[in-house]
Amino acid sequence: MMAPTLTPETFSAIMRKSKSLFSRKKYEEALDVMILIQEDVENFANLSDNRRLTFYNNVGILYYYLRKPCLSSFYFNKAYQIYFLHVFRRCSSESSQRLESFYSDAIHKVIYNMGLCMLFRMKLNEAFFYLRESAQGMHRSPLVWLRLAECCIMTYKRDHEGEFSVLKNGNLLANSKVGCGLSSKIVLNSRFCRDSGYTNNPQCYHGDGPSLGFASTCLKNSYLLLPEGNSRLKQAVLAASSYVHLTIRNPVMAHKYAGILAADSCHVYKYLSKLYLAESLVLLNRIGEAIELLKTTYINDYDSLENLQEDDWFSNINTTSHYVLNYNLIVSLTLNGQFHEATELLRNFLRLKVSINEVPIHIVALALYIELATGHTDAARTIIKQQCPQMFQ
Repeated sequence: MMAPTLTPETFSAIMRKSKSLFSRKKYEEALDVMILIQEDVENFANLSDNRRLTFYNNVGILYYYLRKPCLSSFYFNKAYQIYFLHVFRRCSSESSQRLESFYSDAIHKVIYNMGLCMLFRMKLNEAFFYLRESAQGMHRSPLVWLRLAECCIMTYKRDHEGEFSVLKNGNLLANSKVGCGLSSKIVLNSRFCRDSGYTNNPQCYHGDGPSLGFASTCLKNSYLLLPEGNSRLKQAVLAASSYVHLTIRNPVMAHKYAGILAADSCHVYKYLSKLYLAESLVLLNRIGEAIELLKTTYINDYDSLENLQEDDWFSNINTTSHYVLNYNLIVSLTLNGQFHEATELLRNFLRLKVSINEVPIHIVALALYIELATGHTDAARTIIKQQCPQMFQ
């Protein structure tokens, strides 16, 4: 496509056409149209700063939607540099109140976009800095507060992959061995996951860095700013709020948010809300209610997840959600002293697996606990031998 001569009129026309393509999710076509602006090098250099800032920001957005966060960051940085160039020129006669208002609004959006890119690239400290800065100018946006909370959550727990791997964590079941010969004892590890190690230090609520305490404050702001009606944004805020309050050991608030989420949500969030509801009930010592809820979810709701497309959730939705639901139900039965039912459910689950290496480490540790609690020491010893052979050398 031949680039037109760049004038204020053609600039506006290209922007409108690109925006139209963007609204129809034709991101590559929108980018091809947008790049035409830069091909007229001489006239592009003579564009006003506010137009070039808009151009770089919009190109960055298109690259972000094309899942190219590095290129996206590059163009957002370009827009950022133009803003600071304007700051140095602020005292000149060219400045006007209208332009000042434009730059004041635009820069916080550029900073927010930078934060999203950093979040996408898992550069969480940088993401937190940019998102917190953008919140100062976009403090009425519930989405900004949600993204800031998500940054805090991701800092606390970057991923779950390692926790669901026996190959990576199997040898952590046993901590050490004391004594020798017939009197030797194996000391089991009381904690091999980080999710039970959260601190209730009051400093966690300060805004100096990403923390779950600060995330709960952000989510409270986001919830208060939500528009009327039910939306995916509202569901995301409620799910994140319930998760954060469970993690910081505030089951009352976790139960409240999960209950609101369960009332009217899509399949994924409804499923997630019931898991959070059950966990909060366990923490509130209402284990019988948690068991009934998990059994109902197991029978009625799990099959509805089978029809979800990969883009609706993470790619291994059925595998991971099945693990978590089984684990939570078996734990609840065990806490309630229903060892026989817990054992049967555990055995049925293990029969579905081809290899022990496909079973989450949580399930293996739970099986070990049940065998010990029911007095089956030989079975417990077999599990330890399989996972920690070094203890028997």
